[in-house]
Amino acid sequence: MSRIVLTNRLEFLVHNFLQYLPQVLQSLQRAWMNEKFAPDLLPYEDALVEMVMIQLVHMEENLASADKNNLLYIVHRMEVERIRFVVASYLRCRLQKIETYFCDNVQYPFYLFPN
Repeated sequence: MSRIVLTNRLEFLVHNFLQYLPQVLQSLQRAWMNEKFAPDLLPYEDALVEMVMIQLVHMEENLASADKNNLLYIVHRMEVERIRFVVASYLRCRLQKIETYFCDNVQYPFYLFPN
């Protein structure tokens, strides 16, 4: 029963992600730039990162079965790599701040582990 609910929820998330892909990617880029240029550690955008990572897995699965000589394949592959770069850079910025300001983060653990 819970497997069916989880699958339906995942399909719902993926469908909504595809429907609002430009807004989600724009939000991810905004979170990345804010984190990059903010002097302090900002709250973690866990829902956004999780949604993008789930969609990246699905996109890579679809690319695995595609014709690798097709121009569309190359364009989609570049887009996947671009999105993966933004996510990795966002997480790298956060890790660097955590390492740099570890003593401050111990006083405010909700920035490290929300909920």
